[in-house]
Amino acid sequence: MTGVAIGTPAYMSPEQARGDTTLSAPSDLYSLGCLLHELLTGHVPFTGTGWQVLNQHVHDAPAPLSALRPGVPRELEQLVLELLDKNPDRRPTAADIRMRLTRLNTALVAFADAPTATAPRRTPTLVATTTSVSRHRERGVRSSTVCAAGLTAAAVTGALSLTTTVPTPWTTSLGTLAGLLLAVLYLLDPPEPPHPGQLRITTAALMTLLLLTGGAALAVLVTDLSLWAYALAISVLGGPTLVACTSGVRRLVEHTFHRSAWHGDLAATAGGLQTAAVLLAADHAGLPPFTLIAAGAVLWPAAALLTAVLTTRRTRHDPLAPARSGIAGTRRVTGPRSAVTRT
Repeated sequence: MTGVAIGTPAYMSPEQARGDTTLSAPSDLYSLGCLLHELLTGHVPFTGTGWQVLNQHVHDAPAPLSALRPGVPRELEQLVLELLDKNPDRRPTAADIRMRLTRLNTALVAFADAPTATAPRRTPTLVATTTSVSRHRERGVRSSTVCAAGLTAAAVTGALSLTTTVPTPWTTSLGTLAGLLLAVLYLLDPPEPPHPGQLRITTAALMTLLLLTGGAALAVLVTDLSLWAYALAISVLGGPTLVACTSGVRRLVEHTFHRSAWHGDLAATAGGLQTAAVLLAADHAGLPPFTLIAAGAVLWPAAALLTAVLTTRRTRHDPLAPARSGIAGTRRVTGPRSAVTRT
């Protein structure tokens, strides 16, 4: 019917999402850009539910193809980005697209048909370097995780030992358990390249926050069964609140020390566990709830920033950084024959 937007949200242009009635060829060319993006990276530019995807088409910029799949020719990446331009007037014409795709295809065919004598000099170097980069990245992830787990275990043990009357073996066991929990969850949930529309929080962080929320609600019920309403409120509102706070602390770590999203997530979760131990000890000392909330708002970011500093000293050692720089450096050294394939 006239005025009704009909189509698959993943491939609809911004003007379609807005419900414009004067659609023309640029709308189809935007859909072509979505298809090319999917063919090159394995997924469409924006994902989620129908309304979420339409909103992203209108307001969000797609991630660069080179960030999702290293090695995509720069000219092809530029063409896809132009096709996905929010402004229909800035998109290339169908004739221009045909000419550029034809030229790019010719260049790639010529590169593929080049003498095979040059291939052995390029391929082993790239494979060896990529393997080395992957191993370096895995070592960086393990090192950061183990350091963050050790700091968390020490912080939890120290907070409980110094401020409560709990026997030392128990405080040590609780601290060790918290450190092991952090290490196991993050080692089982290694960092992955970001995808458009993906929730920017790891499964490890979600599991940790779920355990903290459930533990807090259970502690309230054990303390006084008549406070069941507070326990229910913690169960319902605690999770979303902690997720929002974790996202804020993660962004603070990312922007302050230029860390990756994964490392920021690790530091934010470790800081959350450390802060929870301190607040538990403060609650045992009889501090009022509002004081505990204010203290947590200060201690959580501080603990996360300290964890980020102590687990990774320099940005270039960030677990996610070497893979991108190493592969890009190898491609520059090997010197492809065609300028189109340089990244």
